[in-house]
Amino acid sequence: MKPTKNRMYCVACQRPKMHFESKKKADNFIKFNAAEMISNGLKAPVRSYYCRLCGVWHVTSNPSASAGERLDRRDKGIAQRIDQEVVYEAEFKTRMKRLNEKWDDYNFAVGLCDFSKATDILNEIESEIPTHAKGNKQIKQLTAQRTKVAAERARLKRFNELAALSKEGQSKLIDTTEDADAKETIKKDLQAINSIRLVHDVFAQQEKLIACNDVELVSEIVEKCRQYIKLGTTGSKRAKGLLNKRLDEIMHSRKQRIINDEWGDWLFGPTHATQSAS
Repeated sequence: MKPTKNRMYCVACQRPKMHFESKKKADNFIKFNAAEMISNGLKAPVRSYYCRLCGVWHVTSNPSASAGERLDRRDKGIAQRIDQEVVYEAEFKTRMKRLNEKWDDYNFAVGLCDFSKATDILNEIESEIPTHAKGNKQIKQLTAQRTKVAAERARLKRFNELAALSKEGQSKLIDTTEDADAKETIKKDLQAINSIRLVHDVFAQQEKLIACNDVELVSEIVEKCRQYIKLGTTGSKRAKGLLNKRLDEIMHSRKQRIINDEWGDWLFGPTHATQSAS
């Protein structure tokens, strides 16, 4: 019979070959089909061998055991190179995943306007970018990482310069910038920086907010802060979530304080509430 069934592409031979689950099945194929193949003018297999690359048994018409040993050494070398490639690819993916996590930390720090922390993280990212790549895909990934680091360094430099300006300096910079796109970028960056600064200023006074009895005033301040957070934390959901969570905690603490005061007033009289507030 002509071996047309049960075929798969063999990496070692670089052509389709029959495959068998065991040596016994491969040898049985030779035993029961070799004579018929010869009578039909075909090359008949004379021995079976295990292919380490395919993980199955093949049959061959080459009777030379020494040739088989040579080819086996070849396959072993190919398998080792493939294993090395697989290991390197896995390590590369792990390192790229770690870089993506650090980029998330970086965006988080920028979203909080912690530019010093953001600079430290950016330095870590740059130092962890792999120096070697295999194949165009990995080269493109590393090039993109290096390009992004350079862009973010320029962006951080601009943020630090803007953050150091006084209110008058900010206004002067906007007024003296002639390019419309550059002016719009400066306005947007200053809005983000100033918004988060205001939120941090409120957090510095959170004990006063918790103790304040003016419900409308506290609600207005908290709502303003939420608007500032929305304006200032673009690009980092983590930063937005953290700052809003802190506002929620302030409101929860106020609620608990009010409940405690009401219970104290009911149990001990108005004097307790007055002492608690003081």
